[in-house]
Amino acid sequence: KKEIYDTLQFLKRKFMTLLTSIRNDLEQHIINAYNANQETVDKFLSLSKNDQKSYGKLTDTHFTSSAVAIDPSAKNILLLHHKTYNKWLPFGGHWNEHGFKQETIFQGAVRELLEKGFNNQQIDFSVLNNSYPIDLDIHVASGHTHYDLAFLFSISMDEKLTLSNDAKYIAWLDIDNIIDNRNELFENRTVRICEKIRELYPNPQNILKRSIK
Repeated sequence: KKEIYDTLQFLKRKFMTLLTSIRNDLEQHIINAYNANQETVDKFLSLSKNDQKSYGKLTDTHFTSSAVAIDPSAKNILLLHHKTYNKWLPFGGHWNEHGFKQETIFQGAVRELLEKGFNNQQIDFSVLNNSYPIDLDIHVASGHTHYDLAFLFSISMDEKLTLSNDAKYIAWLDIDNIIDNRNELFENRTVRICEKIRELYPNPQNILKRSIK
């Protein structure tokens, strides 16, 4: 009995250490999100501190991650046209969807990018904005409330794209056209992300030559 008790206590400590590490990582990303509204930041931090089930798909309110991909010139953004929502959206989905595992929120965004844009094939990409989110957003999808962190990547337009089951289309679209001609095919959040990209890169150029990782 003592051996069983000791083993359970060891596993509990190990799990709590992992949970604390993932929580600290998540909250650092929330705090350092680009140009985030303080009220939104406070809501994200409150959920993280008060409901650790939100780290996976265990409650109706949970964290999700998105991947925003732009080309090396910062002129174009890679979006999918979602079948259900009939909108052009970044790649995104649930964090730890199939049960709690050792995956950071950033790693979740990378997984979503590779799953939904490139059929899980390895591609070359650069991480921008110092690996911190370019956007935080709270929205309702399929009856769940998503607290979403969107990360920014740069990818060559020569990489082979693959349609996921969620998408009708996948395409590179001009960022300035989305900003200038906003319409019902683009959610407000998508336009806001494009505006933030243009704030970060006001004069489109080869951003990979700049000291941003």
